[in-house]
Amino acid sequence: MSNDSESVQPGLQSSNMEQEPPANDLPVVLATFTIFERFPPELRNKIWKEACSVRRNIFIAAKRVGHLEAEDNRTFSPFYYVTRSPWFPAILHASHEARTEALRYYKLDFGVDIKNSPWQFSAPARTYVNWQVDRIYINDFEAFDLTSTSLNPLQHFFQLCKERALKKIALNVADYSVVHLLYVLSSGYISIPEIILFKAHRNVITREVEEKDRATLSFYAITQASIKAAQGDKDFYSNKGEVVWAGSRPRISDLENTQKTLVTGFERFEKRQNTMYMGPSYQKKIPLKQWIRPNIKFCAVGLKLKPRKEVGSELLVGPGAEGNTS
Repeated sequence: MSNDSESVQPGLQSSNMEQEPPANDLPVVLATFTIFERFPPELRNKIWKEACSVRRNIFIAAKRVGHLEAEDNRTFSPFYYVTRSPWFPAILHASHEARTEALRYYKLDFGVDIKNSPWQFSAPARTYVNWQVDRIYINDFEAFDLTSTSLNPLQHFFQLCKERALKKIALNVADYSVVHLLYVLSSGYISIPEIILFKAHRNVITREVEEKDRATLSFYAITQASIKAAQGDKDFYSNKGEVVWAGSRPRISDLENTQKTLVTGFERFEKRQNTMYMGPSYQKKIPLKQWIRPNIKFCAVGLKLKPRKEVGSELLVGPGAEGNTS
């Protein structure tokens, strides 16, 4: 008589029934990862590289310390950089191997060492930057101008960005002085693949990020279509974060006007590079330099308090940031 169920004789176990594994084959739960050193060096270096690829939004400002004038009417204002970043790259302190690999990507920068006769001035570099990944953002442009006839912070900053091949920069268009940076960015002196435009209350960012160093800035991509879909208003938008922003709500049209200024400069540069002035008319064509027109993006921003940073009594705590940050 046939029986579809498996027949098992007393005292015997079926070969395809689950059996308890021997005690020495049970999985071991590790409290720490102890086998990393067994990995081949090539794999370990790939892991260290991946650890270096996390983007940070780095605040940068320039501060002048006096004003000098030479006999030939050249002027110079000694300056130094103030930088703030969300976190220090801990990989630099993980191990000798990790630090050696990380220093292939991180550079200690934003120091000043000027030996421009008749002036000499230096300030130490204090910030590690992964120029291929990190985004530099500028909130206050007061010192970034072209008033000095000798080397000034604006020239020094863009020389450094050009040498390091900066990939991403973000500008607060709330400050009219941003026009000095727009002029350089659109002149073809430097090609930065991504330019982010945002508008936010400068004093709030200065207080929370620079002066008190208790908050970090995040960016949220916006478009007219997304604004209209969210609130039925195609122009006004709101910045986000854990700190309520002071002042009126920004308009996306402010960002669009800045974009137009940049694009006009790009077109003028590209036309100039495609032609060379030969007598009374443009005749001889020349190839463009190594130039890639930057991709311009609009962003709202949000301030997020750093861990273990107390919120001061003068601050209003708002709703948490929404959406994906970058």
